[in-house]
Amino acid sequence: GAIGTLQAAEIELARALTSKALATAMERSADVAKRAAETRLQSAAPAEVPSLTKAVAEAVAHEEAVKTLKASAESALKAAEAKIEVAIPAAQPAMVEAITPPL
Repeated sequence: GAIGTLQAAEIELARALTSKALATAMERSADVAKRAAETRLQSAAPAEVPSLTKAVAEAVAHEEAVKTLKASAESALKAAEAKIEVAIPAAQPAMVEAITPPL
C-alpha cells in the first residue's frame, strides 16, 4: 500500500545519499591524485616525462569518470526526493489510521 511505497522511496533515498557521498569522496581523491601527478610532471627528469604524462592523462580521465558518476548519483537523489514528495501525502491517511485508536 501507500506506506510500503513510502518506505521503498525512503530506501531509495538512502541509497542515493550513500552513492552521492561516495562519489563526492571519490571526486576529492581523484582531484588530489591529478594534482599530485601534475606536480610530479612539472619537476620530472626528461626520462620520466612520458610515463608521468600518461599518469596525468589517466588521472584526468579518472576524474572525469568520477564527475559522471557524481552527476548520476545527484540525478538519482533528485528522483528519490521527488518520489518521497509524492509518497508522503499518499501515505498520510494510512499512517493516521494506523495510529488512531478505534472508537
